Amino acid sequence: GEKTMVQRKDGLETRTHLLEAGADMFAEKGYGDALVAEICERAGANVAAVNYHFGGKEALYVEVWRQQLDEAQNLYPLEGDVAPDASLEERLRAHIFVMLQRMTDRGRLGNLHRLFEHERANPTGLIDELLRQLREPGIQVLHGLVREGLGEDVSEETLQFTVFSIINQCRGVIGSSRRGAPPFIKKPLTRPAIERLADHMARFSVGGMEKIRQTSNRKTSQ
Repeated sequence: GEKTMVQRKDGLETRTHLLEAGADMFAEKGYGDALVAEICERAGANVAAVNYHFGGKEALYVEVWRQQLDEAQNLYPLEGDVAPDASLEERLRAHIFVMLQRMTDRGRLGNLHRLFEHERANPTGLIDELLRQLREPGIQVLHGLVREGLGEDVSEETLQFTVFSIINQCRGVIGSSRRGAPPFIKKPLTRPAIERLADHMARFSVGGMEKIRQTSNRKTSQ
């Protein structure tokens, strides 16, 4: 009864502390150099607590990533702040804005950015499937927007190239956000600056898609 409830509450608190300590330690040192004993010590938990609650260091690492990625999704939901019947440019802008916010918010998503940096430098292979699952919904949304911009009869290759182009406009700010902005922008990436950048990227991308559509239409009519 009451004793079991107290044990469950204590167990939940220990698990939460381990996740918090794990996020800090993995972000600070990377997977390889973060020691289970240090994580337990920082969490104020018994040295066997990671094995008890997660089944080991690998499982804790994956759970830390899952929690950090959930936080990014909760802060910046994929659907953005735009009406479903808004123009293609407005919907693309909202999608790009969400991507840019997730990529540049080092205040609330600092540990996630540091985890990514360690993972890029020393890939563990432990979170590949998790990242694929996370990215899939966003890729599907972007594919839908691009197909709308290029037309239903677009070739698969042109669709993929265009999605690649838009994603890489966004990726251009990764790694630069720690210094404030990419060197070619000359201003800090404040929220208003990110909004203007998203506006530009959406306008630029829609213009590019219109040009591709016109060119392919001309080819088919010849």
